[in-house]
Amino acid sequence: METKIESWEYLAKDILEKRQYGEFIPHHELSSILRIPVTDKNYHHAIGRANKLLTEKGKKLKNVYRGGYVVLEPDRYVEEAERKFKAGTKRAKEALAILVYAPVSLMSDDARENYKMVEKSIRNAVALAIGGLTEVKLLNRPKLLIK
Repeated sequence: METKIESWEYLAKDILEKRQYGEFIPHHELSSILRIPVTDKNYHHAIGRANKLLTEKGKKLKNVYRGGYVVLEPDRYVEEAERKFKAGTKRAKEALAILVYAPVSLMSDDARENYKMVEKSIRNAVALAIGGLTEVKLLNRPKLLIK
């Protein structure tokens, strides 16, 4: 019995074995490897699956708007991590805003008790994320040369 290999696995293998850091791969080429049209909803899902595996193997794809993807250069990993962290912090703030403006007075007693615990937990997580993001930004600044 033969094991079926998913299209995203073919893509990951292609990138790991044949592609260099910094190499641009246009959408039409990725579509050909995946055998999924660019317009198909599964196209970006397959790239995401491949990218998860690639990240664990030391390579990562980064989207180039309307062009394709580039194999992220090693010197860009910290910048990319900061970008993802910033996006996550923004989403955490959005989650907190949902709770801040929630109609608490209309909630049942059980829902209100749950709300208080969850709101406190999310508020603490957002504060930690904001503090962490500030630290990451400071650490990722270009170093000033002192003469």
